[in-house]
Formats: sequence, structure tokens, C-alpha cells
Amino acid sequence: MRFRLSLLLFLALGACAGHVGPTVEFLTPDGPPRNPFSPAVRVGNMLYLAGQIGTDSTGKVVDGGIQAEARQTLNNIKRTLEQSGSNLNRVVNARCSWPT
Repeated sequence: MRFRLSLLLFLALGACAGHVGPTVEFLTPDGPPRNPFSPAVRVGNMLYLAGQIGTDSTGKVVDGGIQAEARQTLNNIKRTLEQSGSNLNRVVNARCSWPT
């Protein structure tokens, strides 16, 4: 049984002065999503990532077990952050979950 690491990240993107209410922007930095969710969502001054797993650019889960999948997941998160105008230094919260 393969475990898939899924991380939810919250990122501070700076103050957003002058807005009456937060705007929501669905980001797809790699083009149209292959899954039924956006890799990143910006709400006001926060960026939310979800559903990141240890797949390569073709969508195939990487070989090598949980360590290789976790490493690939973090690389995918880093890439998504950078393509969305942020980086790992701005992460303020991260949560991991495994299927039960």
C-alpha cells in the first residue's frame, strides 16, 4: 500500500490595504489542473495550497517509497509556491495527513 503525503500550506503574502472584502483567485501555475482542485488559491493576502502529492511532471507517483514521495511532494510545493509568486520562507502553517 502506498502512502501519499498531502500538505496544506498557509502563506502570508503581505498586507492588503484598501480591500473591502477578500478576493479569491484560483491559480493553476502548471496550466489546467489534472485533478478537480486548484493547486493554489489566493484569498486576500493569503495563499493556500492543498492536494500536493509525490508525483512527477507526468502525474506518476515517484518510485522509492515514502521518503522519495515526501521529497517529491516538497519539491512540488516549492515549485507551486514559486510559480505563484511566493516561496518556502513565507510558509506560516503546514499540515500533513495520510489516508486512514
